[in-house]
Amino acid sequence: MQSKRGEKYIESAIQKEITSGEIKESALFRRISEPAKSFVRSLLRVNPAKRTSADEALQDPWLTHARLKSEVPATLLEPLIRSVR
Repeated sequence: MQSKRGEKYIESAIQKEITSGEIKESALFRRISEPAKSFVRSLLRVNPAKRTSADEALQDPWLTHARLKSEVPATLLEPLIRSVR
């Protein structure tokens, strides 16, 4: 279990990565597929004109591909898709 200070540090580091558009390849991020990484990166682009829209995200091949069920549990994915629609 991490301390509150450790959690705050991690949250701060993640926020800096997101706002800079520079996502570091953490051990967790290295374990996901390249299409999944590409999907995440497309959603985190700093420039809104280049960022994937919600409609585009719903059509992303990684999100719609049959392999998805093995990468993301449906219990996590279905509420996400419903909230975007």
